[in-house]
Amino acid sequence: MSLFSCLYAGTLRGMKSLFEKYNQQAPRYTSYPAMPYWKNNMDERDWFSCLEKGLALDPRADMYIHVPFCAKLCWYCGCNRVITKNQSEGDRYLDGLLKELEIYTETFPHLKIRSLHLGGGTPNFLTPKQMRRMLDPFTSFLSDDFEGAIEVDPRTCTIEQFQLLADFGFTRISFGVQDFDPEVQKAINRIQDFEMVEKVCAEARAAGFKHVNFDLIWGLPKQSPQTIARTVGLSDKLAPEQISFYSYAHLPSRFKHQNLIKASDILEGEDKRKLYDTGKELFEKAGYSEIGMDHYAKKGSVLDLASRQRKLTRNFMGYTDEKAQNLIGLGASAISSNSYGYVQNEKDLEPYLKLASSKKIPLNKGHLKLGEDDLREKIIQDLMCNLKIDVDELSLLQDFEQLKKSFEDFERDGLLVLEKSRYLATPLGRTFIRSIASSLDPYYQASKDKNEKFSKTV
Repeated sequence: MSLFSCLYAGTLRGMKSLFEKYNQQAPRYTSYPAMPYWKNNMDERDWFSCLEKGLALDPRADMYIHVPFCAKLCWYCGCNRVITKNQSEGDRYLDGLLKELEIYTETFPHLKIRSLHLGGGTPNFLTPKQMRRMLDPFTSFLSDDFEGAIEVDPRTCTIEQFQLLADFGFTRISFGVQDFDPEVQKAINRIQDFEMVEKVCAEARAAGFKHVNFDLIWGLPKQSPQTIARTVGLSDKLAPEQISFYSYAHLPSRFKHQNLIKASDILEGEDKRKLYDTGKELFEKAGYSEIGMDHYAKKGSVLDLASRQRKLTRNFMGYTDEKAQNLIGLGASAISSNSYGYVQNEKDLEPYLKLASSKKIPLNKGHLKLGEDDLREKIIQDLMCNLKIDVDELSLLQDFEQLKKSFEDFERDGLLVLEKSRYLATPLGRTFIRSIASSLDPYYQASKDKNEKFSKTV
């Protein structure tokens, strides 16, 4: 079936019927299996055994540090965070976090850290002094190709923080912009005007940050195609190298503070999708190409080239052209992973600190990969990153014959096209990529309460 035929078939069926069929609730597949389906069959000894095997193949690791503190609550947020303005909480947190780091460096003294990503919460909640205290112990473990990245809140970052991070080797920075429209900002309790973001963006570049990302969200209350167009236009003036364009997930049953947002102010279905389509069209006119899911990169950039060559990959922090085989997460709720399994730290601050301070890895849950887990993860990630599925790999799965029938349906609906020995997602298929991925997921298919666990795919 040709690409044109696929698109034409999708048009004939109509987007409304496709939304009804495929706009389901499903995982985002930052991991496979998705976290609600982890077997919780890993303890510290099991995880260290997995990590030892992974580091034997490659001594490098990517590292993520979660800083949970935020000075003010944003009503849309679904992240793990602690609201406080007490900066002494940062020192108490670092007491535990640095002890957790010591466990890893003492157990694996030959560890080499390829990258360090600071996320949150708000990592720039930490003062420059606290940041230096956190980063100094890493110095002797950095690889020659080390790269640092940080997520920041434009309302609270400082030149001193930028300079300290740049001196340490940080070159990537992500600003939480979300939306530039004043009415939308009021509706989500996050006020930050364009001039503020313009100022801190210039300061970060002057300090030495070479790769700037903007986090934007579509589907927020009070948004319209017109407000999206304004936000895209203002973002383009600051020329970030990358843009993350996430769909807002309204889950007030899981995140109680989202009840502060009026449901009547939120668009749904095709009306919501028009917000994304407006952004997509304008991003592409501004010289960005769509990569993976929810992300855009400047044409000619490293990520754009990796996407065009279908060599894009990703981890829990986002898309990248290269990643280490091992990821170590430090801090409350942080996730660690490699080819053998996953673990997540305690989510809540006090249980995390109690375990970390006693020199124990503060694990909350985990999953030892068994059977086809690793192969299915590889297939799903290749679909999510590079919009392709290798038929030879697919044929190794036990339910291959059943999957072929599902994929024939995707072809008829114009979501996939079979070319030689691989399925490729069409532009229409990219819209429903999570739904396609979920067909490969027996954990999800067998679940009876899937609608309570995940956001809608579109």
